[in-house]
Amino acid sequence: MTRIKKPWFGELLIPLAWFFSGLPLQAQEPSVADGETLSGRLPEEITVTGQASVRNLRNRVDVAEDRMYALFNELNDDDLYDFHCIREARIGTRLQQKVCRPRYMDEVGSEDSYAFLQGRQFVNANSRASYYNNLLQEKFKSLMLESPEFYRQVLELDALNQALAERQRSRPDDDEND
Repeated sequence: MTRIKKPWFGELLIPLAWFFSGLPLQAQEPSVADGETLSGRLPEEITVTGQASVRNLRNRVDVAEDRMYALFNELNDDDLYDFHCIREARIGTRLQQKVCRPRYMDEVGSEDSYAFLQGRQFVNANSRASYYNNLLQEKFKSLMLESPEFYRQVLELDALNQALAERQRSRPDDDEND
């Protein structure tokens, strides 16, 4: 029977690997530095706060926008000023984006299109939209004064839009900006 001779360093490899990898050879008692509190118990929850991603901020803006418009529609007494949001692509692109607008914008556009198709004289849509926009601003101002909840929703949306803009400025090469 032939015996295979082991190299002399073979028995040292495992202890040396543990030594150089920083792994303890013996079990150690956990200390406060290992995550225990002074009372000897491990914390139930650890919260890590990081910078929100552009995608996360966009989602939060969308949710806040939906909540604000829903509350506006509920508080507003004139359905002509109710907002609706849809996903649509601008002319010349297939990329869809969320667009929210009051109902009067659709009605002004459709009335003018109908008049044009019939060959009738139509009023400048921009002047009518401007008239309605001024009334809409007044409605927003009065609802913000009357409803603290609506005011908070507007402030929340504004803060999220500012955070998103700041995040995009600070990381213009971020892959999520597209």
